[in-house]
Amino acid sequence: MLPGIRATRCSAFPLMVWSRKRFQELLIAYYWQLHIEDPMLELRPTCEHCNKALPPDSLEARICSYECTFCNSCVESVLGNVCPNCGGGFVPRPIRPSRNWNGDNFLGKDPASTKVKHRPVDPVAHARFSAKIKPIPSEKR
Repeated sequence: MLPGIRATRCSAFPLMVWSRKRFQELLIAYYWQLHIEDPMLELRPTCEHCNKALPPDSLEARICSYECTFCNSCVESVLGNVCPNCGGGFVPRPIRPSRNWNGDNFLGKDPASTKVKHRPVDPVAHARFSAKIKPIPSEKR
């Protein structure tokens, strides 16, 4: 096989040959297809620790960069601003507009998730996990 040429076998075609550039184009298209289908935040309905209701307009909801969702009181009193799943920090979750102000970008078109992720955190295990992370500012973790 020549450098820069990629070959693969599949049931539909005995042998497909793509240039490196074409392979990269297909890979990028596939990546964007995966990530553009659901570009919105889920707006999860409850705190993952205490299961407190966090409606889409809640000012109590906090999320990490992976959208783990907790209420403000759990973030401050139980988690110490350290996500138990990734180690990152938390920020207030944005509120999606309830009215269609412009271009169908509102809750009516993109509703909040109804899927509950109730995964209570073990405070002792989290204290061990977060001990090294907590002193580092969340923007530098």
